[in-house]
Amino acid sequence: MDWDMTVMLFCAVGIVWMAIAMPYSRGWRYLNVRMEDSLSRSNALLEAHDTLLEGELADHEALTLTGPATR
Repeated sequence: MDWDMTVMLFCAVGIVWMAIAMPYSRGWRYLNVRMEDSLSRSNALLEAHDTLLEGELADHEALTLTGPATR
């Protein structure tokens, strides 16, 4: 086997290791669970804020809402 083929084989094994084996060996599954929990808490807070804001709109008809880009 040539030196070039050895280097290419080493690179291919390294890419496969980084793409498949390393995320599982480093505990990324636990990180994904934590991120899902964080996102579900954020979504719940945003939905609660939206319902509160809708209640304020019913009370104050003249309230104008601005998006994040116009603040």
